[in-house]
Amino acid sequence: LLFGSPEEAAGAREKIVRGASPDDVAKRFSSGEGPPIDADLGFLTREELPGEVAAELFQLPAGGVSRVIPRDKTHSLFLVVQKSPSGSLSYGEKAPEIRQELERRRREAAFRSWLDAQVAKAEVQIQEGILAKLSEERK
Repeated sequence: LLFGSPEEAAGAREKIVRGASPDDVAKRFSSGEGPPIDADLGFLTREELPGEVAAELFQLPAGGVSRVIPRDKTHSLFLVVQKSPSGSLSYGEKAPEIRQELERRRREAAFRSWLDAQVAKAEVQIQEGILAKLSEERK
């Protein structure tokens, strides 16, 4: 979960530690701009995470909640849903992530194909007068 302030994140962490569901906490701490961002990161290795985040998460048990971690103007909480022993994952463990990645690639390819077709059909006209005026204003 990503929060805009350390106070919101700390309050949310306290509620989750006491047994509230992360979904309920996200709703409780939502602002007029929407709830905190909630993302399922899937299975990650220590090397796939920033050092300070990995150090925090890999010491937690399954079900553990991280301390508030400040990052790039946000404040994060992580909930460790499941831990897997080090080493290779089985196909069953990795299958949902593989499916998600394949679907993402298919959507990206379809979008690129559509975009290329739209660009090929586009007729671009340069308005020299407007361009010159904009160039003058930038000087």
